[in-house]
Formats: sequence, structure tokens, C-alpha cells
Amino acid sequence: MVDEIAVAPLFEKLPQSKTYEVVVDQIKAKIRAGELKPGSALPTERVLCESLGVSRSSVREALRTLEAIGIVEVLRGKGPGKGARVSPDPSGVLSELFQLNFSLHDWSLEHLVVARAAVERQAAMSGAKHNWSREEILEVEQHLKAMRTPCSPRDYYPIDMDFHLALAYRSNNPVLVTMMKGLRGAVADLMIEGFESAADWPKVQRRLTAEHAEIWRHFLAGNSAEAAEHLERHITGFYSQVLAVHRR
Repeated sequence: MVDEIAVAPLFEKLPQSKTYEVVVDQIKAKIRAGELKPGSALPTERVLCESLGVSRSSVREALRTLEAIGIVEVLRGKGPGKGARVSPDPSGVLSELFQLNFSLHDWSLEHLVVARAAVERQAAMSGAKHNWSREEILEVEQHLKAMRTPCSPRDYYPIDMDFHLALAYRSNNPVLVTMMKGLRGAVADLMIEGFESAADWPKVQRRLTAEHAEIWRHFLAGNSAEAAEHLERHITGFYSQVLAVHRR
């Protein structure tokens, strides 16, 4: 006879959950099940209270918790478009996580640079094989045109970001795109600082724009290896300047 006591699994007493944590778990479960998509509006506080049988304070605490970790965003006020919804873009959460780890742990700017270069290189390998439509080509070339227009370092940064995103989106890998946006967001201030530290910014702007144009040429030609190589060289080359400023 099998000794049932000997083989019985050990169980631990379950911790008592606070009500708002149960609400958090319910919303997370709906997201995992695909019932809530990015940008989906959540029911009103009143409806959530009635559906879940909990108090309004529990619902509000749950929404504050989900908002703090970037799963939900809350547009306060009344009227159309207001209320809570599932965050449409998770990259902001990643940016904050990368920034915090950069500050709290033994992460260096070099680590973030290497990670960003690796992510964008992989995105380039796939994106350069994309069959570009006329509209997509015009989109990228509009970014290049904007880069060629003399502007301040702070105004150049978002144009630079738009160019890199336009290429990364064509990798058809949303994980790579999200990681890229998160890594770039974590070092955005340092990038702008690097731009502004240039002794001759107009010259730097022309050089960076020429590098972007060369990267685009390889993308358009479908040269995935060359596109990835030029993109990685562009990223690491620029950050060598940023790193010098950061060390000072």
C-alpha cells in the first residue's frame, strides 16, 4: 500500500490578498486572454465596482497600481475619450525600467549602447528585406529631408527617432520595436546632451544625416547585411562622442 502521507505534496497557506490586488489580477487576466487589447477602454469605475462586487476605493487603487507600472493609462476628467484604457504603447514603461536600472545597478551607458545596437541591427536584418511601397519610401525620405534642414540639436532628436522607427517597424517584429524605443528613451537626454556638446553642430548634423542617407540606401536596395553594418557603426560612432561627454 502506498504511503499516502509520505507522497502527499506539501501545501503552504495562501496569503490573504487585498481586494484591490484581486481587481488587478482580473484586469491582467483579461489582457492575457486577449479580451483587452492595447488602447482598449476599461469599464467605468461604477461598472467595475458592480461587476466585481468591490468598493470604488478598491477599483481606484487597482487602477493606480496598473497605471504606475504602465499597463493602464488614465485620462482624468469627463467626456468622450476620458477614463482608463490599456496602455497603447509599452515602450514608455521599458524606458523607465532601463533608466532606473541604469541609475540603481551596475549598468553603464556602454551596456545600453551595445544593447541598442544589437536590437537595431537585428531589426535592420529583417527590415531591409521589406518590399517598400511608394508611400513608405516617401515617409522615410521626408524624414531625411527634415534632417537636412538646419535645426537645433533638440529639434533634430525627434526627427532622428522617427527615421529609426520607420526602418524598425518594417522588421515586422513588435518586440524589437518596443525594445528599441525603450532603450532610446532611456538615453534620450544623453543623446541630446551629446548633440548639444558638439563644437560645430551644423557639421555634425550634416555628417549624421549623411550616415542616415547611406543606411537608407542599403535598406532600399535590400542589402540587409550592409544596412545592419552601417546602422550599427552609426550608433556606436555617435555614442563614442556621447560617452566622452558622459564621463566628463
